[in-house]
Amino acid sequence: MNNPGGWRPNPYDTPGGSYGAPGWQQVVDPRLAGVVHQQLVSLDTQVLPWQGQVWPGQQLDWTIRPEVDPEQSGRGEPPSAWTSQLRLEMPQLGMVEAELRWSGSGCSLRLAVPAERLAALRAALPELARQLKDAGVRTERILVSTQRDGSHG
Repeated sequence: MNNPGGWRPNPYDTPGGSYGAPGWQQVVDPRLAGVVHQQLVSLDTQVLPWQGQVWPGQQLDWTIRPEVDPEQSGRGEPPSAWTSQLRLEMPQLGMVEAELRWSGSGCSLRLAVPAERLAALRAALPELARQLKDAGVRTERILVSTQRDGSHG
């Protein structure tokens, strides 16, 4: 949605209010208002956040967003790249923060782990690179670092 006025949908608007159509609440089941709101915001911002359990006891925070070249933004061209960020607690590495940048030339990966886990991550990099290659992912680079203080809390 093109939104030059900065309008954001509000699921608590009164009948005849928002979402671009009078009386939207009469069409959308009130139990789904939050989901409809999230979908409209995602369409407007093109940022997709997700938080939840990927398997029992395993939380994932994940965000996907486009990287739009300002020169292309007004022409309706697709994003030049996509960035996916995630935070995941791994049994052998602790809290892992990953950022994957996908573009036409391939994937760049940045990984951050607690300082005491950095050696284990570096030791596993050849296997990670092999598995990405086997999956058909062209990897431009993989960077590893320690998390900054407070970034994993």
